[in-house]
Amino acid sequence: MNINKIADYGIKIVKNIAIATGIYTGILLGAQGISQEFISPKINNQSQLEQILNKEKKQAGIKKDIMLDVKLGCDEDGGSYSEKISEKKYKIRLSSPTSLSTLKHELYHIADGHCDNSFNRLKYFFIDEPQATIYEITGLKP
Repeated sequence: MNINKIADYGIKIVKNIAIATGIYTGILLGAQGISQEFISPKINNQSQLEQILNKEKKQAGIKKDIMLDVKLGCDEDGGSYSEKISEKKYKIRLSSPTSLSTLKHELYHIADGHCDNSFNRLKYFFIDEPQATIYEITGLKP
């Protein structure tokens, strides 16, 4: 096998990986977008969020001793996110208005320990994010 054939195979592999990643990204973002924008009930203010939070926290399997600092209308990063602050404290920032599925999505990241480890972009994109998306849409824990 000569070098040109090897290079051609390499280019085909890279193209196929790029196409597959694009399709995967489209499906993932499409599922989140449809769920968050069209199916899930909206959360319009902080008091509505606080009324829903304890039920959803319990449903996600987050222990009672875990403290959550959840704020609506914090768009400093252009979206919603969750992160670990200390041993038993997490924060969730949600864009405003948000949806119940977005809240469920972020709660799942906390419940499943996605915020507890050092950030790994590949694990996040191919494992953590799809799991949280499945939970936000179905309520099932993968």
